[in-house]
Amino acid sequence: MKKNILPFILIFLSVVVATLLWNYISIPYNPEKQILGDSYLKNLHNPLNDILRFIFFLSLPVLTLVFYYQLKEKNIFTNFKEIIFFNYNNFNYSNEKKDINFFSYVILSFLLLEFFSLNFLGYNFDVDFFHEGMWLTASQNLKINQGYWSSSYIVRGLFGDFYPYFLWNTFGVESVGVTRFFQLVIIFLNKLLLLMIARNISLIVNLKKEIQIIYFLFLSITFLSFQGYGSPIFLTRSFLLLLFILIFLKFLDNYKSGLIYIPIIGFFSSVSFFWYIDIGFYINIFIFILFLFFLIKFELKNILVLSISIILGWLFFYLVIPKEEFSEFLNNSYLIFSTLNYIHGLIFPTPFISLDARSTRALLIFLITALLITKAISKNIEEKEFIFFISLFFLILISCLYFNYGLSRSDSSHIKVAQGFIYIPFFSILFFYILKNLNINVNKSVLNKFKKFKVGILLLIVVLIFIEKKYEDKKIINLPTSFNSIKELINFEDKNYLSKDYQEFIQYYADVSKSDNCITIFTNEIAIYYFLKKPSCSKYFNMWTATPEEIQSEMIKDFKSNRPKFILYESEKDVFKISQERLLLVNAFILENYVFYEKFKYWDIYKIKSNN
Repeated sequence: MKKNILPFILIFLSVVVATLLWNYISIPYNPEKQILGDSYLKNLHNPLNDILRFIFFLSLPVLTLVFYYQLKEKNIFTNFKEIIFFNYNNFNYSNEKKDINFFSYVILSFLLLEFFSLNFLGYNFDVDFFHEGMWLTASQNLKINQGYWSSSYIVRGLFGDFYPYFLWNTFGVESVGVTRFFQLVIIFLNKLLLLMIARNISLIVNLKKEIQIIYFLFLSITFLSFQGYGSPIFLTRSFLLLLFILIFLKFLDNYKSGLIYIPIIGFFSSVSFFWYIDIGFYINIFIFILFLFFLIKFELKNILVLSISIILGWLFFYLVIPKEEFSEFLNNSYLIFSTLNYIHGLIFPTPFISLDARSTRALLIFLITALLITKAISKNIEEKEFIFFISLFFLILISCLYFNYGLSRSDSSHIKVAQGFIYIPFFSILFFYILKNLNINVNKSVLNKFKKFKVGILLLIVVLIFIEKKYEDKKIINLPTSFNSIKELINFEDKNYLSKDYQEFIQYYADVSKSDNCITIFTNEIAIYYFLKKPSCSKYFNMWTATPEEIQSEMIKDFKSNRPKFILYESEKDVFKISQERLLLVNAFILENYVFYEKFKYWDIYKIKSNN
């Protein structure tokens, strides 16, 4: 009894210690970073603090358990070493695929039915002027000015901010609806990738055939349950990372076919940076660790292939993208990395003590996952399980990297999304624990009874697929008219996405600023640029990310050069209302050179002084 309870006592005590020390892990704030944002400057909080606290909170209990098992079992270091240094080139283990492939196709068929049962006409709700405005306005600037980073300072990435422009050219329709439809397609593709990831993990898990299929069905139903069309956890940005995980899992399961998969992995180094900047950062850290993995295993061929593919990928983009734009891309990326956390940052709540349930729950899921993996490798494990555990190591690594999305912006919605990837290794190891004992003890006659059980689980999956999730609107009766509904959504007029007040204001401001070649919005209603069909007078059109003084100075230069006659200075509809408080240099410039002109409903318009 004491032997069984001691690990839990040690874990409990280490978690208590990690919690009590949480706020004492603090790197001094850099006084040169006088960047106004949500909480970092006000509290002199270094962005690295949240990352170091997260690492310490996970490491202390895990290392405590590792040393406990090493002292008691005396084989955890040996097992870990064997998993790392095992020669995967000479190992060809994969379960029978036939039954799992059958169930995969069945689930995929129902996922397709679910997609086309959506009420596509219900996605004409009012535009999110801030978030949707980021990619609508960037694409509008690109369309008019024919420049990518030279026309817009972008927060997310080449694809993340300019994809509407590519869609407009592809469909021949410039509308909000085509972007809404594309986002639904990406959510569907994310569901498909989650299904494929569940399939690949199931193929490398060491379980008897019937139990392996049940494992796959449990894993599929769990992964898919987190992904809805109304409030998904795996967003557009997640697509490339999910695809990367799938390819990496295929590589591990076909290690000797590295010449096929490693070049693709290496090419992700460059492609990911032009998808979303943060996803590119996470993937490149992952690739660097994979490089070290090859290095300590002295797999020179894999190192060479990975290095060459990375270089060729970056060389391709360097040659294809105009030199001026590539330089702007580098400058844009540097500014994002050096300033965004200070602007965007919200201090991550102290676990337990803060009484913030979502943040503490997220940390516990990471911790439990790491502890379950640690406990598993403390036992005698078979060679057939090595691929499964090496996959879990890398999956928890990439989950921790992605969680930076929630560490730096620690509100409820961002933490919810940021913890999405940890569900993959968490449920993979959890179901393995649950079914492993069954795998050992169940006899052949009982295994045959699992055939009916499989059908029951599959039916449950089908039911859950068609259950309404948050903010969804889907019905089977929508199937016959789905293609017409998609066409209507894509071709909806822009006014369908505006309230009556905004429709009137857009018309009013279009008349007022008709002599201006460009416009300036000093609020966070960024989408107004798109609806007015005019470019921004400065590439720094997003006031939220424009607080660094170097950016404000560039904005002022642009205003002096373009001399817009009118500026939308303030709005009662602006959710954030931070421009006057944070953009002090720009605000002073406006007040010095512009005067109040008129108030139209909720909006204050300023006009350039006559002597300017």
